[in-house]
Amino acid sequence: MNNDIFPNKFKAALAAHQVQIGCWSALASPISTEVLGLAGFDWLVLDGEHAPNDISTFIPQLMR
Repeated sequence: MNNDIFPNKFKAALAAHQVQIGCWSALASPISTEVLGLAGFDWLVLDGEHAPNDISTFIPQLMR
């Protein structure tokens, strides 16, 4: 994949020593994931180990 067409803004910000603010989500709700995605965070982690998530809850969250 060409990085000129699809630049990785997260990696570029880290390389420029810019602070990145994110959220660690332990919610198994696609609606909550969508709200967090629109909240302006630089990154979002969906917890699949310490949260009530499994493949059936991950897929709808990733589709949002």
